[in-house]
Amino acid sequence: MDLDRAQAFADAWVADWNSHDLDRIMTRYADDVVFRSPLAVRLVEGSHGVIRGSAALRAYWAEGLRRNPGLRFDLLGVYAGVDCVVINFRHQDGRRSCEVLVLDGDLVVSGWGTHAPPPARAAERSPPPAAPDCPAPRDTGPAPPPATRSTRLPVPTGPHRHTVRPALRADGPAPPPAG
Repeated sequence: MDLDRAQAFADAWVADWNSHDLDRIMTRYADDVVFRSPLAVRLVEGSHGVIRGSAALRAYWAEGLRRNPGLRFDLLGVYAGVDCVVINFRHQDGRRSCEVLVLDGDLVVSGWGTHAPPPARAAERSPPPAAPDCPAPRDTGPAPPPATRSTRLPVPTGPHRHTVRPALRADGPAPPPAG
């Protein structure tokens, strides 16, 4: 999939969701679609987060739209793969998500919903600011020189060593390393 096609798909996908028209949303999904989302664990009892088939997906999203009448997505980024697109978007409440959608032709056959914590929870994970009554750090003189590391990795030996194979490339194997 080229980036232009991925962008066009993502733009239409966001417009579909922002319309809240479930029939319009479902036109992008194959009858035998499999979709995975941590939100499905909470909304679809016994699903373990996996929704199989367009009828089950429709029911899942109908419930999601019912619970979120103000649902709105803003597109943040689009990434193209061989047969997939990743749509990075922000919800109306500021939460960020990505959908990874595998396509067969123009239809999604498999997808993953991934979600960042809500903005308030993300802020909770940030380290707290320093307390105002903490003493200022003392000047201890010049900084020590930066630590140096060898850029060469040790060569494994013995019965547990692994064979390193050249990287695969579309135009054949990688050339042997120089040196």
